[in-house]
Amino acid sequence: MISGFVAHLWQSTLFVGAVWFLALALRKNPARVRYSIWFIASAKFLIPFSLLVGLGAFVPRRAVSPPAETGWVAAAEQVRPLVTIPAVGAEVARTVTAANGAYFTLAAVFLWFCGFAAIAICWAARWKRMRELRRRARPLMRVLKCPESAVPIMSASGLVEPGVFGVFRPVLLLPEGIGARLNEAQLDAILDHELCHVRRRDNLTAAIHMVVQAVFWFHPLVWWLGARLVDERERACDEEVLRLGNTPHVYAEGILNVCKLYVESPLACVAGVTGADLKKRIEAIMKNRVGQRLNLARKLLLAGAGVVAAAGPLVIGIGHAPAINAQSSSAARSDTAAFEVASIKASSPNDGSYTRGCRGGPGTSDPGLWRCTNATVSMLVMLGYDIRRYQLTAPDWTFNTNYEIDAKLQVGATKMQFREMIENLLADRFKLQFHWIKKEMPMYELVVAKGGSKLRESVDQPAGAEKGNPPAQSRTDAEGYPNIPKECRGCMGINSGKARYSSTRESVKNFADMLAGQLNMPVRDRTELTGHYDITLSWSSGGGVSQRANEDSTTEPGMTMETAVQQQLGLRLVRARGSVDVIVVDGAQESPKEN
Repeated sequence: MISGFVAHLWQSTLFVGAVWFLALALRKNPARVRYSIWFIASAKFLIPFSLLVGLGAFVPRRAVSPPAETGWVAAAEQVRPLVTIPAVGAEVARTVTAANGAYFTLAAVFLWFCGFAAIAICWAARWKRMRELRRRARPLMRVLKCPESAVPIMSASGLVEPGVFGVFRPVLLLPEGIGARLNEAQLDAILDHELCHVRRRDNLTAAIHMVVQAVFWFHPLVWWLGARLVDERERACDEEVLRLGNTPHVYAEGILNVCKLYVESPLACVAGVTGADLKKRIEAIMKNRVGQRLNLARKLLLAGAGVVAAAGPLVIGIGHAPAINAQSSSAARSDTAAFEVASIKASSPNDGSYTRGCRGGPGTSDPGLWRCTNATVSMLVMLGYDIRRYQLTAPDWTFNTNYEIDAKLQVGATKMQFREMIENLLADRFKLQFHWIKKEMPMYELVVAKGGSKLRESVDQPAGAEKGNPPAQSRTDAEGYPNIPKECRGCMGINSGKARYSSTRESVKNFADMLAGQLNMPVRDRTELTGHYDITLSWSSGGGVSQRANEDSTTEPGMTMETAVQQQLGLRLVRARGSVDVIVVDGAQESPKEN
């Protein structure tokens, strides 16, 4: 806690230094501009960079591989029983150090609280005194009009300078008899000055800085900042008074008369007229010195400084964002989400009879055994994290290096547990590391075509209907398309470039997912069809999606999936763009951990 607080103080100090250079560059411009940047520097003490850094940490970054265990570390692990006694001594030392640190922290907090309480009590007493003056004050006939409200003027007894009391409902307090000591022109200039404080909400910003001073009372910069704020606040109002047409020497005489006759306001949040360096103020007033308007270069300077101040901590947060990887995420899973036995070995060179795929697992006829032929790391990532090819960015070797996998799992495991087993396999054996990102890409939206949907809603679910591939002995129909049994659920067959998909009790959302896999592009369901349907779709697997087929035929050679969906199902694939969750693989071992 102490170290974090010290880091915050150091960052705030550097920020004030940067603001000082900025204020120096704007010294010839209006005081209200410098006041604004000084106030931002003050508020920075209440807003740690860690908040913006925390926002930046939500942006995922590239994962860092854990360092390999060195030889001496391994050796130390082997002789651990021999160093038990020194370890106990070290533990005692750590305990003593922790206890001393706790006492130091308590002492520091106690000291801070004493300073905070002293300042708070002092300011509370001054506020009570001003409130008592406000309570005894008598209203005057005159009322100042400002753009948003009427500011009442009241006469208060006691030697207090003219000032605005109150943060949200301000009241202008004038010393009793001030009208007899200042002429009308001088009094009008003083009233213009106080009305400027009201319009600028100076009491509110001053109160905020008082909180900063109370919390960080030990830091000399916050008191220096307070002096800068009062100085620029009064100069800003002086410039406004002169801009309104008041005569400089009349206004200067009015300020000097107030200084001679009355005591300065005891609180910074009661804006008066006599604050700041009086000599410099009078000189500036007599020279009718009004700050130059900001030119384009200085506006760009201010804008650039604001961008750097806001974006800098975000960039730091992005740099310190924890990487999301399979190894860390697997720790939160259940202990049962792991294969009982898993064998992984490199595939034999292609002998001409190349096949690729996995069989077995939950929902199949062999739920306790899972076997993959010529499987790749990218294929395992897509299976484990239930994503499509377009949702994966990975090194080339993860798509080209093949492995033979034989794994045994507990019968009765769910499909969710099965995916977690694959994730754990990737983390433990391939040391997979990755992070998620949002990526903008072209996609399709599935909508109902102009003539209406042709989908047939399912009546009942056939017993034994199971998602999978059609039987190997399935024949083709007269047009060369695979002849898939009607009871098959989520089955697909391909024969000589002609493909057919068939499923019973299929939701449109699941059908859209199937289309996404075939098109290698996201497909979002926008049909608003919520039923379950018996779906059969036939198309040319090599025809792409950009061609248009003759609408007089529903099974002509070369029919694209886009055309088949419209003609056969009464739906349309409409091109669009959108954001998609994508896995970016940061690292993995091409040679998996030994079996």
